Amino acid sequence: MSRYTGKEQADQILEAASEWRQRCLINGGSLFSNKNLWDSQHLAEIERDVVNSQLELEGNFMHRLKEQLAGVSPEAKQLTAEMLWLLFLCASNISVRTKREQITTIWGLANEPLNSDNPLLKDTVLSGVGSAGTGFNTFRAREFAYLTNVIKALLAQPLAEREMRLSDGFSFAEWLSVIPENASRQFRHMLMFMLYPDDFERIFSSNDRRTIIRAFKPQQKEELSAVAMDRALLEIRREQEEKQNSKQLDFYVPPLSEIWQKREEPAEKPVEIAPIDEVLTQPETIEPLNLILFGPPGTGKTYELNQLKVKYVSEAQTLTREQWLGEQLAEKSWHDVIFMALADIGGKSKVAQIAAHEYVLSKAKAQGRSNALNSTIWATLQTHTPEESTTVKYARRVPPYLFDKTDGSFWVTLPEAQEESAELLALSKQLKQQPAESETISRYEFVTFHQAYSYEDFVEGIRPELDEDSGELSYSPQDGVFRRICQRAEADPLHRYAIFIDEINRGNVAKIFGELITLIETDKRTSGDKGMRITLPYSREPFGVPENLDIYGTMNTADRSIALMDTALRRRFRFKELMPDSSKIAGSDDAGNILDEDGNQINLRRLLDAMNHRIRFLLSRDLMLGHAYLCPVANLTQLKTVFLNQFIPLLQEYFYEDWHKIQLVFRDIDATGKLVEAPLIGHVKLTSRDVFGFTHDDFEEVVEYRVSTAQEITPDSIRKIYED
Repeated sequence: MSRYTGKEQADQILEAASEWRQRCLINGGSLFSNKNLWDSQHLAEIERDVVNSQLELEGNFMHRLKEQLAGVSPEAKQLTAEMLWLLFLCASNISVRTKREQITTIWGLANEPLNSDNPLLKDTVLSGVGSAGTGFNTFRAREFAYLTNVIKALLAQPLAEREMRLSDGFSFAEWLSVIPENASRQFRHMLMFMLYPDDFERIFSSNDRRTIIRAFKPQQKEELSAVAMDRALLEIRREQEEKQNSKQLDFYVPPLSEIWQKREEPAEKPVEIAPIDEVLTQPETIEPLNLILFGPPGTGKTYELNQLKVKYVSEAQTLTREQWLGEQLAEKSWHDVIFMALADIGGKSKVAQIAAHEYVLSKAKAQGRSNALNSTIWATLQTHTPEESTTVKYARRVPPYLFDKTDGSFWVTLPEAQEESAELLALSKQLKQQPAESETISRYEFVTFHQAYSYEDFVEGIRPELDEDSGELSYSPQDGVFRRICQRAEADPLHRYAIFIDEINRGNVAKIFGELITLIETDKRTSGDKGMRITLPYSREPFGVPENLDIYGTMNTADRSIALMDTALRRRFRFKELMPDSSKIAGSDDAGNILDEDGNQINLRRLLDAMNHRIRFLLSRDLMLGHAYLCPVANLTQLKTVFLNQFIPLLQEYFYEDWHKIQLVFRDIDATGKLVEAPLIGHVKLTSRDVFGFTHDDFEEVVEYRVSTAQEITPDSIRKIYED
């Protein structure tokens, strides 16, 4: 059993995780109080002010987190503390003292102390079950964002559907694959172990997972998804339990550890650089693609996008060192990069040597910059020099104070800055090594359009910046997501990049794209000196859309017909329609059937086709029900949940609460309008006498509709929809 770890305290950690699952994930309660903290409202505050924070903050993760939480409610602060508890629970390379201090500190921001003697904060609970590696600490903000996205997606589901989702480990793992950054986040593996310790291993390093599989299954050559690795590890465990005649096995403890750890490759391995001729002959160099996937809800648009994303993921070891460094440093500020470069040089240097450092050059190339680096470096160094410096005369200085200049005009890092910038120094040390074998680089961005989304969000806009010393606001152009991905693509012309735009029809496309609507045409794309460029309105810099950038969108035709789309957009995109396909519904027997309590079949494929046949007649083909709603259904209970939580609310919206037509879709009434036995939507007729006790001529008969409960829905309630 994979819950065996060779450590006694693992049992208490798993018991704590089980308690979190019930109290928080299912009941919406709290770990450290009697409040209801784990709900979508409090999580939305965290997503807004922490994950999607617009503040340009410095310092380590905890320093930034405390500032980001300043504007949220006390309950959201306490929820953040409990999320940190969950994030830290498995990691053994973070000390118990650090975990406890950070959790209680964040909880205390709500002006309510947390007793460090709480049973869920004791040493045996916080000791961890496996190393999370340095990357987990370096990129803790990304791990926290991933955790936020997972919880958000779970809490958005009705309780019954959430419980169904959590009932099976591998189904839950498949569902997780749609969460952004799922393939690259270590907390994904921690979460699976905490929730399903009998089937999922405490192996949090993707590199270790891959190495173990190759050691025990040398015939396995192709790259596996995270879920496929989970299945392979479970299969290996069962084989070894039988071979070793014991269930007390762990991959980090002999005898299993001796089988795979001796096969590790040397730590020092050069970055593999693909020959240019080989890259150019691959199908990377094709005409740019502008494609919109459209169709009714539940027809696999999001699934297809996720399948497409795989095309835009590179193993880090296949990149040149310059490309890899550019990816690692793309989101870092200039003062972070310059600090890392200066520290790597030895903490003392002149500007010319800093400008020649690989960190600075890679950062510049990732931003499409090739000149004026010295002026950027000078301005950054002076801006982050302390006020008491006697060698630097500069008016507008802002924290963090990282640098100073000697009398000999050498720039140095401040000793106190090195202590406060431990994460940057750790990252610099990590960047001196080769990329991990498991590391991947995503060459895409994902964004969702909505009514408030603007050109300033998408391309570039003027945003305020607060000078912490003077309190004055300054305004400067900031790149949007589209310009950022264009810069990355332009700096790496040998690979294809993509931007995925979900719900593209929900935004005002003409305003969001602005003058760029012309630049996305395939014959206007830039490559070297070719193509069309414009001058951006805020930064006044030239800009073009590179030819190695693909643009994908999804469009839900239940919201707006394709015929109503902006004409300019329709001319510049190809369209692929995804319609309901009942043949993709497996059921419990791979033929689309499930069994009721008596062992009789319900055919999910015929069910979907029958409902869509009527919806198409009564409304439109754009409003049919997608097959994805029924793909996870394996029993009658799950089918009832889909009807009550998805089908009926959708049809209620589509028909504007015309319940009579919904009854027609479900065949709940006969040709005379009378209810059939066991309807999904029932009704009663009320007269004035029923209501007032006497007949009143001013009021006509009223029909009152009612949705059946799960207990009232019988197999025949559903079978009648498609049976003659």
